[in-house]
Amino acid sequence: MNKNTISIKVGRDLIFLDINSIVFVKAENIYTSIYTTKSISILASQTLSEMEEKLIASNFFKPHRSYLINLNLIRKYLKSDGVLFLFDYELPVPVSRNKKQDLQNLILK
Repeated sequence: MNKNTISIKVGRDLIFLDINSIVFVKAENIYTSIYTTKSISILASQTLSEMEEKLIASNFFKPHRSYLINLNLIRKYLKSDGVLFLFDYELPVPVSRNKKQDLQNLILK
């Protein structure tokens, strides 16, 4: 397994996914939904915290307590609304008030 691949628990199985294909991860109670560039959604048997540990070093950011996003795939950021949109998805991702400045620092550098 190379450094751009992570293992994800799906039920009793493990799947291997290219980190660069992950657009965002959304918390679903004790599970997470992983949304990919191929418009595929995977329900993982892992918490958002577990996913954050695996992805935070790979240019991912947590703009809200329920989301983890790939910074390379931001399509649009509506600063006044505190919402961003990612490539391949029309789902608005909220940015919490206390994360707005951190996000701006990361995307405007």
